[in-house]
Amino acid sequence: MTQTAHLVLSHATGKIMNIADIYVQAYDRMIPCAGARCTDWLSGLALIDAEVHRHLRWGTLQSLQSWVVNIPDRSAELFGVLRSLHDILSAGDTSRGAYWRPFASSPWTTNALTGRLNTNATSGALVYSRTISGTPGIYVDTLEGLLPKLRRIPEHLWRQITIRRITGDQPDIRLPFPPPSETSPTRPMLIAQLPFLSCREDLNWERRFDDLGSYYLVAPETGRLRSSIAEALDNLDDSGAYLGILSESCLNDDLLEEWKLQLQKKRRPPTSNLTWLMVGTGPVRAEGPACYHRSRPPNRAVLLHRETGKVLLTQDKQYGFTLDVKQQQIYGALIGSEKPYEHGLGEFIAQGETLNLLESASGRYAVLICEDLGRLLTLGATAMAAGVSHILVPVLSTAMHGTNWASKAAVLLAEHAGAAVAISNSLAIDRFTPKEYAPGKQEDIRPPTLIVSIPERRWPVLGRRSSYGPKLIPSEALPVIPPLSDSDDALGPRCELL
Repeated sequence: MTQTAHLVLSHATGKIMNIADIYVQAYDRMIPCAGARCTDWLSGLALIDAEVHRHLRWGTLQSLQSWVVNIPDRSAELFGVLRSLHDILSAGDTSRGAYWRPFASSPWTTNALTGRLNTNATSGALVYSRTISGTPGIYVDTLEGLLPKLRRIPEHLWRQITIRRITGDQPDIRLPFPPPSETSPTRPMLIAQLPFLSCREDLNWERRFDDLGSYYLVAPETGRLRSSIAEALDNLDDSGAYLGILSESCLNDDLLEEWKLQLQKKRRPPTSNLTWLMVGTGPVRAEGPACYHRSRPPNRAVLLHRETGKVLLTQDKQYGFTLDVKQQQIYGALIGSEKPYEHGLGEFIAQGETLNLLESASGRYAVLICEDLGRLLTLGATAMAAGVSHILVPVLSTAMHGTNWASKAAVLLAEHAGAAVAISNSLAIDRFTPKEYAPGKQEDIRPPTLIVSIPERRWPVLGRRSSYGPKLIPSEALPVIPPLSDSDDALGPRCELL
């Protein structure tokens, strides 16, 4: 039974479908299918494309669905349908003619309300990809590479994802650059990072126990840090950056309240570009979902809007970090006169259960907290499936360098997920990089607290630049990165393009 020309009732589920649901059904019927098989079909799809548009021009979605259902699985005809629907859904109501607009408007409305184009009539999700077309890992000889503007998220991964959209009446990052091109769906953005934590005394370590073993809980020292927030905000406003990010374990409920107070007290100067501010992570319960565990707090990241102090996104750490005997000494996690716990100490947190995404005009944002970055087979795969364009990674770590685990993980995500990754560390554990990790240096050097890894082909380029990840020099139209002074001040911004 047809509901309207651009909606149809699914006979299988009894739920109303739109054109994105037909795409999902066709996509699932194409799997598995090697990209090389599909490329052989590319030159002969004109008749299939014409047939799809004939159904939409003169028929209904019901007629299109009835025709597609009878096409054999993993066939050239079914791939042709996918290519046509892919182009139609990607172009929206700017496609070939006015007849087309109702078919595009329904998925767009669904997307605005739910974060996905398809309805509950089909499983999982179909979303627009916000990553770079043709990046390594999404080659043109795969089905995904031949359908680059849409991402099909399987049901088991979609259940682990939430998407919050920045709508027209909400605060968004407005970048003064031309609209993204077809090969570069995101725009270059200047970000500023603050270590905020300057030494180990800025952290408080506690030993916790339960029936399963011994744990540690780390939190910021509120009394030492509260007075630094006003200066930190001034420095971020002066940096020229649109996004500010702090590190792991520099936030709790009291410090979050102080950040909000300062945001209200210090109005954004006319010369400031600062729009969003991730004020770090820590045992925060005042914002975000209610914690399911009474005694274990979340290790929660909070993203605020600079102008209003509104919470835009929260993310709970999903994988706790275990400190072995040596790391307990390195991190200064010895509590009182207690000896290192020989079996290692797990992180005393209520683990997060979902990857929360923020959909914006400037990209699709995710936060992976420290250990979460290293879980490439789980959270990395989820971020890749969701087409995330920007990944913010607050960490509490020893000195970062080009060969440590975080840098390697960031490079892999940039290469294979097509996402720009920014890792933000503090100076709480190490104030210097050991000379063995600084080739050619005769003494320890100050470590970078911001490492950015960007996929190639992201922006127009002039040549390569030295970096910890695959990165290219942007054109002269891009903003100049402010130089970092010799000061190791924890409140001095470190700026980069993301």
